[in-house]
Amino acid sequence: MFLGADYQPYYYPPVQLPQYITQTLNQEHITPKVMEALAREIIGVNDGTRLIDFMIHNGKALYLLDLFQPQIEDNIRLGISPEQSDWLYDNEAEMWKTVFIENLYETKLKKKGLLGLVEVAPTSPGMPQESPGNAGSWVGWQIVKGYMESNPNITLEQMLQEKDAQKILQGSRYKPR
Repeated sequence: MFLGADYQPYYYPPVQLPQYITQTLNQEHITPKVMEALAREIIGVNDGTRLIDFMIHNGKALYLLDLFQPQIEDNIRLGISPEQSDWLYDNEAEMWKTVFIENLYETKLKKKGLLGLVEVAPTSPGMPQESPGNAGSWVGWQIVKGYMESNPNITLEQMLQEKDAQKILQGSRYKPR
């Protein structure tokens, strides 16, 4: 499956994968994808229904990936381009203010067209075209990192077992840059 973005059968029926997916189907992404599967196995299933629940759940997976492979660039870990990774860092405060604050407790993500905030997508809904999909997972990762930095007495295991996304958000003292 990891034959490179130039592998033409990816683009023909019945497969027809979009470019934002094929860009990650190369040798550079094999180990991070395996580690992501392991991280998702460790954190288990998301029982929440709100956007914040998905953000924190995915943020936990990214936090584990960072622990497993700290040498991996963020764009590889996230499956996006280096420019899109830079965009996330450069626009963190604006994303938080314009998209996330008003939708954190939304439960009808599919109906409202918000799933692209927390899953692989060409771009994130409600954001400029140059934004990557899954921006909410990246913000969730920043929140989880803040939670662990603000609470040095909390172990990794305790954080992973915490199901209350609101508690993690509040405990993170998250302030977008």
